[in-house]
Parts: sequence; structure tokens; C-alpha cells
Amino acid sequence: MESTRCRFAHNVLASFLSKVVVKIIGFAVSILLINFLGITLFGTYAIIITLLMIWMIFMDFGWGNMIIREVSRDKALTRAYFANFLAFQALVGIFFIALLLGVGRALHYSPEIQRLILIACLGLYCYGLSKVPNAFLVAYEAVGLVSLIVLVSNLINSALIVLGILLAKPLAFFIWVNNAYLIAQCILFLYFHHRRVCPLALKMDFALWRKLLALGLPFTLLVGASVLYTKIDVVMLSKMKDVAACGIYASAAKFVYPLTLFSEAVLISLFPLLSRKRAEDPAAFAYSIEKTIKYLAAFSIPTALGITLLAPRIIALLLKPEFAPATLTLQLLIWYLPIVYFYGVISHALIVAERVVFLTVVNCIAIAVNVALNLLLIPKYSFNGAAVSTLLSEAFVVLCFIIYKRQLGEVRIPVFALGMVLIAGACMAGCLAILQSISWNIGPLVELVGLIVIGFGVFLGVLVLLRFVQPDERNFFASILKR
Repeated sequence: MESTRCRFAHNVLASFLSKVVVKIIGFAVSILLINFLGITLFGTYAIIITLLMIWMIFMDFGWGNMIIREVSRDKALTRAYFANFLAFQALVGIFFIALLLGVGRALHYSPEIQRLILIACLGLYCYGLSKVPNAFLVAYEAVGLVSLIVLVSNLINSALIVLGILLAKPLAFFIWVNNAYLIAQCILFLYFHHRRVCPLALKMDFALWRKLLALGLPFTLLVGASVLYTKIDVVMLSKMKDVAACGIYASAAKFVYPLTLFSEAVLISLFPLLSRKRAEDPAAFAYSIEKTIKYLAAFSIPTALGITLLAPRIIALLLKPEFAPATLTLQLLIWYLPIVYFYGVISHALIVAERVVFLTVVNCIAIAVNVALNLLLIPKYSFNGAAVSTLLSEAFVVLCFIIYKRQLGEVRIPVFALGMVLIAGACMAGCLAILQSISWNIGPLVELVGLIVIGFGVFLGVLVLLRFVQPDERNFFASILKR
């Protein structure tokens, strides 16, 4: 069990460090892009990118997660699964391009938006192909290599965006930049898969396709449903309000989604290990889930509290005055973070435990909840109504997990540890509230950084006093640091 924990921790560290660099650079570039484009153009950009993200999730019909699970357990499946998966994606990508173009027409978007969607189709196709080698590299626990590929391709993307801003390029240029990023990522994934896993090949075994489609369908519905009820807000805003409302909502979301990096790093490493270890070592499985929930909560809850209090300073410092309405939207959306951190861990545990049908049903109901709430709240509250809809939909999913906790089997929720996090977070919030009432006159950036450092220090200090880290965890972390 100890070797599993150590390998998991090293994979998390590699993935996390890569994602930290990617997210920091990406966030800085996003702020530049938001201010350069302004509310209306950035709203248009957000609509196109959101449509791409929705189709990207559906493109592999759930094969990616399913193959990670199956190949993690039996490496002998690699060659047959890869050749068929790659051939399938090469064909299905054409279908999704046609579907994306059809959606643009069906929603009666302007000719300019439809033209930009057409340009974006090239990147969509390359992304679909990259899903294949990505899944197999993760299944082979080459998380460090995957992280490096993501880092390199994102650096290319960020450099090209900055170049476009400096040269004052039109919106279409930035769509082409997104294409270049996805093409580069696809080429790198395919190259390293060929070197590390198996040679590239295409094969059409229709009997295997039927089998994989049957196995992958629950994953398709699960992943697609979970993305739809978090991304459909922008699409509904674009039709019920205007592109400016999309710009405000998307600008607030840009401060939230990069903060999911730690959860993403953990879960990418966690999934193949849990897939293999659940049957072999149930104790290690339960231990990993419980500790993951505990420490992700220790990151996400104080982050949400801090940003709620500091949002006015953050928006005023980083965005143009025209984006001031995004302040309340950010204060609402940031609570997506602790909810989705908890949801992410539990959903991966349930996938490993083969409770995919339960997850799918919950997420499909959440879509209906979110659409209904958007129809009710967007007409009156616009982008803030969309933010509330997202939060309530996520909360609904978590509530279902709590009510039907028997679906988790032997996994326990660390209630006592979560209580410690809430106590420390309350102390941090109280400290920040007091400090913000004092005028320091040392400059807005220095004040913001100072408040973040002090708040973080108070939070950690309270956790230390409460003895949040247990002896077995201290030994585990010490062993990781020695390596």
C-alpha cells in the first residue's frame, strides 16, 4: 500500500507542478485577452470556446475513461484498443464537425460567429485524435510525460495569444491560435505514444467497436451530463440575453476554473491507480479517497472564502472598469470550487466502483435542474442568475451523494477533518474582514498580496493548532519528501 501511495503522490506532484505553471501563465494571458477584447468581443470568444468544450467532452463517446480503467487492469489490451480507438476518432471527428456547424445554424448565431465556429472545427478534430494517445499514456501512468506535453502546448498557445494582443489582431486570429495549440498537443501525444506505448496503427474491428461503444456509453452520458450542466449557462445567456452578458459571466469564470488545477492533478493520478487497486487492496482504496477529500477541502474551502471577501479588489485591480459587474458573479461562482472538488473525488471513486449508472442518472437530472433554473433566473438576474443556477445544480449532485452514500461502499467522508477546515476558514475570514476595514495606503497590489499571505497564514496556523495532519499522514509526507 505504501508504494501505491508514494507513486500516486509523485504522479500528483508532477501533474500539479505542470498545471501550476500552465494555469498561472494561462490566467495572466486570459486577463490580457479579456481586457484587450472587451466585453462584447470576449463574450463572442467565450460562446465559441464554450461550444467547443461541450463537443470536446462528447467526442470520444466515453471511450477515454473506460479505456484508462480497462488498460490499467490489463496491458495486453493496448494494441487492439489503440488501433480501433484511433480509427474510430478519425471518423467520428467528421461527424462532430458537422454537428457543431449545425448547432451554430440552429441557434441562429450571426454570420461572423458561424464563420469563427467553422475555423474552430480544425482544432476540434485534432483534439478528438489527441484523446486517444492521452488515454493510453495515463493508463500507463506516464502522468509526468502527459503533464509535460500539456505544458509545452500551452506555452505555445500563450505565446501566440500575447503576440496577437501586441499586434492588435482581430478575433479570428485567436481562434486560429486555439487551433495551433490543439494541433501541437495532438502531434506531441501521438509521437510520445508511439515511442512509449505502442506503434501508431488504424484498425476497424466492428465487433470490438460495438463492445467499446456499449462499455463507453455510460461514460459518455456521465461526462457529457456533468459538463452540460456547468457549460450550458453561456449558451443560454447568449440566446436569452446578449454577448455582453456572456462576456461578464465568462470573465468571472476565468478566475474560478484555473483553481481546479489541484483537483485535476490529483484525479488524473488517482484514477488509474484506484482502478487497479480497488480489488487488490480495499484499505488503500478507501484511505486514498478519504485523504484526498480531506486535503482538497483544505485547499478549496479557504480559497472560496478568501476570494469571496477579496473579489472587489481582484476585479478592480485586474480588469477594466467595464467588467465591474463581474464582482458579484465571481463571489457566487467561486463556491463552485469546493463543491466540484468534493464531487470530483466521489465521482471517480464511484466510476472505479462501477456505479456509473447512478452517476449518470444524477448528472442527467442535474442538467434538467440547471436548465430550469436558468430559464427562471437568467431573464431577471442575467449572468448572476446563471451563476446561481450553476451552484444550485452542483449542490444538488452533492446532496444526492450524501443521501445515497451507500453507493460509496467502504469509503468514508472525513466529517471531523472537514469541521476543522471550516473552523480555520472562519478564523481566516474574520481576520480578512477586519484587515479590509483598515486603510493601509500601500498600493492596491501590495495590499491584495498582503491580505492573501496573512489570510493563508492564519488558516494554516489554526489547522496546526487543531492538529489537522495526523501522525500517519506526517510519516507519509516525510517519505515522499525524502524521495
